[in-house]
Amino acid sequence: LAPLSEGRIDKASGQLECAYHGWKFDAEGACMRIPQMDAASEMTARGSPRSCATAYPVMVEKGTVLMWPWQDMSPDAAPSTAMPAHLLATVAEGSKTYTRDLPYGWDTLVENLLDPGHVPFAHHGMQGKREDAIAINMSKNIDVALDGFSFEFADRTMGSRRQATGQFRAPYIVAYNGVFEKKAGSPPGPPRTFNLTVACMPRAAGRSRAIVYTGSGSSSSREPESEAGAQGSGASQTQKMKKPKKSLVARVFGAMPVWLTHLLSSRFLDSDLAFLHFQEQEIEARGSHAYFMPAEADRCISALRRWMVAHAPSLGKLPPPIADRSKLLSRWEQHGQHCVHCTAAKEAIPEWRRKTYLTLGGSVLLSAFWPARLVAALSVGLLYALGALERQLEFDDFKHYKND
Repeated sequence: LAPLSEGRIDKASGQLECAYHGWKFDAEGACMRIPQMDAASEMTARGSPRSCATAYPVMVEKGTVLMWPWQDMSPDAAPSTAMPAHLLATVAEGSKTYTRDLPYGWDTLVENLLDPGHVPFAHHGMQGKREDAIAINMSKNIDVALDGFSFEFADRTMGSRRQATGQFRAPYIVAYNGVFEKKAGSPPGPPRTFNLTVACMPRAAGRSRAIVYTGSGSSSSREPESEAGAQGSGASQTQKMKKPKKSLVARVFGAMPVWLTHLLSSRFLDSDLAFLHFQEQEIEARGSHAYFMPAEADRCISALRRWMVAHAPSLGKLPPPIADRSKLLSRWEQHGQHCVHCTAAKEAIPEWRRKTYLTLGGSVLLSAFWPARLVAALSVGLLYALGALERQLEFDDFKHYKND
């Protein structure tokens, strides 16, 4: 009855060990060790089905561990469009990820990611500016199928016009591939590209998990096809995608420590988190007819709502709204405590602080010399930076009226 997720993998046997009583299980769920029993009685107990754990098929795709939870259906019987190889086709091998548990539902997360119209405002100063907002041209007819839909649109972000294709690969992937218009006087070479893939996982009513992949589209050999398209085209007609050179921005981000890139990702998701948390509360109270969507840019949201009505089950009533902003926007609870990089950064802060205080004390004792004074000033600055980093890893109260 104790959760095996709190256990450990025994390195000697490769088996899952329960951290409560030390029982061990193999990959099929069979009990392999009950240390509280002698050999004869243990063998009898291990032969009982009651000693076994439930095993689920799992696989690793693009660095993500995925499980198949439906015991009444084999993954071999599922359509190819439901399998990770299709859903994550535009994610490059070796891509890095950022994961966050969010206090709003899976449907709200998907809707938010499919909506290009909010970007200049909700993410002002991070992905473009408010001044980037223009009329968005979008596909007039969006065909909605069981495995999702795609649409084309043209907008402006980060000061440049962009043409892109958005995809909802049902039930949980949102992907973008776009090209920025080259400006006059820009250096020769291919235009800048925009690639994003996010896995949107339901956790419970009003709770979801976002897995953001960086490096999307850079090494995939094919674009995902619908099942009908896959049957009619054949592998010989699949076009190879050339691996583009990394942009300066990509190279700079690649040189950053992972925890720092995670702080930037956290700020990005912070910037519209409160909107989405309270928006879905309002929709539950008023109904989806409360939407007023007169713009072309809303067509993809209308398509998503049609898909939801036809194919998505309800996960139940939403939990009460979270009024405490330190809980609502808690980076530590939603990301940091589960992230090896951010946890390591936070655990290193006390030791860095101790060494900095020692350095500061030594510098004060030698303050008759100007180099010691410089070291003392740097130590004070480092102590301030460590405190700021510790706070940023835990919580930042994002306020748009301060984001100018």
